Amino acid sequence: MRIYQYRPLSDDDFTRILILHPSTSYSAPLRCDLIHCQEKDFHCDALSYAWGPPQFTKRLFCPKDKSHIAITPSLDSALRHLRHQSDARRLWVDAVCINQQDGPEKSRQIRSMTMFYSEARQVIAWVGDGYGSGAQVLEFFQEHKRIFGELEELARGEGYYEPDEKDPVSTQAIIDLERNLTFTFGQTRLEILMEFFRRPWFQRRWIIQEIVMAEKAMIQCGTVLMDFGSFALAAMVINGLCGLWAGEPLDPTSLMHSDISCTIGAIAREQRSKSWNGLVCRGSRFPIYRLLNSFRSAKCFDDRDRIYGLLGISDDLMPAPAAGSERRGDTRTLERAEIVINYEQSVAEVYTNLALALLGTRTYSLYRISELLRIAGAFRPVDNNAAELPTWIPDWRAERRYIPLSGSFNAGQCSEIDDPWSMSKDNKILRIRGWRHAIVAKKLRNPAEISSFEELRELVLRWWIYYRTVHPAEDLRPDELAQHPACEWYRFFDFVTTNRLLWDGNGVQPPDEFIRILFDAQMEKAITETRIVESSALVQRQTNNPVSGRMSTPAEQQARIQVAAAQMRLRSSVTQMIELVEGRCLCINSNGGLMNCPSDAKTGDVVAVFTEIDTPFVIRPVSVRSGIRGREKMYRIIGDCYVEGIMEGELDTKRTHPREKPCDFLLV
Repeated sequence: MRIYQYRPLSDDDFTRILILHPSTSYSAPLRCDLIHCQEKDFHCDALSYAWGPPQFTKRLFCPKDKSHIAITPSLDSALRHLRHQSDARRLWVDAVCINQQDGPEKSRQIRSMTMFYSEARQVIAWVGDGYGSGAQVLEFFQEHKRIFGELEELARGEGYYEPDEKDPVSTQAIIDLERNLTFTFGQTRLEILMEFFRRPWFQRRWIIQEIVMAEKAMIQCGTVLMDFGSFALAAMVINGLCGLWAGEPLDPTSLMHSDISCTIGAIAREQRSKSWNGLVCRGSRFPIYRLLNSFRSAKCFDDRDRIYGLLGISDDLMPAPAAGSERRGDTRTLERAEIVINYEQSVAEVYTNLALALLGTRTYSLYRISELLRIAGAFRPVDNNAAELPTWIPDWRAERRYIPLSGSFNAGQCSEIDDPWSMSKDNKILRIRGWRHAIVAKKLRNPAEISSFEELRELVLRWWIYYRTVHPAEDLRPDELAQHPACEWYRFFDFVTTNRLLWDGNGVQPPDEFIRILFDAQMEKAITETRIVESSALVQRQTNNPVSGRMSTPAEQQARIQVAAAQMRLRSSVTQMIELVEGRCLCINSNGGLMNCPSDAKTGDVVAVFTEIDTPFVIRPVSVRSGIRGREKMYRIIGDCYVEGIMEGELDTKRTHPREKPCDFLLV
């Protein structure tokens, strides 16, 4: 039987619908019709699934044309489970309804993906067969909706849950939940749950917008079908409380892939309002840079889909309509940036077009170029010589080297310069005005490389002594000491941790507790229990853990939950601090100030402050070019940096350097 020949679609507002023929036998061959319809007549269910490896070993037969379509085993299994016994079923399935061999058609259809998934009667998230305990996990979530509902109000932030030890209802719900988990899955309960969330669907990039855009979403594993909102709530409760049941606290996102936990967490929070009119509803989306950063590890086979797969939920970037076509089915205004979806362009061209599209919206250009430069340093290949892109354009294929600094600083504030940046004609060189503040004079050893607590303590105390020497503070009151420049390094850590858990700034020198926590976290050892030492005895009496022997008393159960919750809070804060300083190192610049720089900064690198850009940058001279402006140095971006004493505009030419003139930096 010949391979199916796709007929071209009549117009840009047409698509194909898969009519899946019924069968009473699971093993019967899959048969279908493919019909063309206008988008206004789009009345069907949409399938969200993981394609799996590109091995098209199964067949979907088209009897009318006496032909077949080659499909993957993953899709074959999904269609067999979705097939009705007596009635045909209308489905939209991207792998079949889009001619994957026709680049222009694929580009046009991808532009309409938002409409397909938002207008579908329901979106079915197919996570795979019910092998292992997969279907049983979904059944457990469905059967225990009441318990998950009682724990719903414990949600905090991005899916991290903190038990309220004073609330007997939630404490009892936790106890009931862990007892039922053990009864259903035995001592391997966490391993079984983790295995479920390791399924390929949870790591796929396209599912983010497919589920978020859905008016009604369901999740199916084997023959078990469940409302996705209820599933999301159950998943995030389990994810947030998993640390209570392990021998030591787990990372809050360790139960599932970090990218999908972010999506599921947003949907779970929406469930509390029982409405789709909030954070993840149609019409309320997110900035593309935030999405690309948050979902950086979500997988796709085509690196261009790292951008295209998130356009449907971005609020500052959207697909441009085809030439000569009107915009359809999208409520976002033309004030947003647009990017042409074109699979005939290279990956580097797509990433460049993304940056240029956002910079082209001049209303927010200064904000966006600041964000662009900060992110570009973080998403930069280690080997710049082999890079396809200029260093001022993020390469979204690269692993994130560090977390970019917040945009809440104001290092480059200046009101005297018009048009502080411009682009070369070939879009390869970014010319930006600014000041050369210093050079990197010395790199201090990275604490992550230190092998002993004593060595780390000595280094931290040397930093402290340096500050006390440069900025004497003996005569200050404790409340003044916390605001003194002598505490600059600690204010930085206070900023990145967003709390004062580790040090309150009132001590004469950094306490050993701070250094010990820093050391233990970097060496990936168990977190010290200094702050909960009074309850440490209870931790040793975890006889109330269902995987152990006897059942404990209610008092023991509540005490164990209190201690575990305290451990989780401490672990979360320290983990956050380590993540935010990972990939960075401390340096001293030529002005004597301390800096927190990307770890690959080198002695001799330039510390530059760009006009109206909120953070300083480490840049590296690479070449010199001659032109109408004479000889000009070219620089590569190494990354943003925190520099003592200049983060709030202290380098303003009116105040600090009245004779210093700005210069041009050519970034390549």
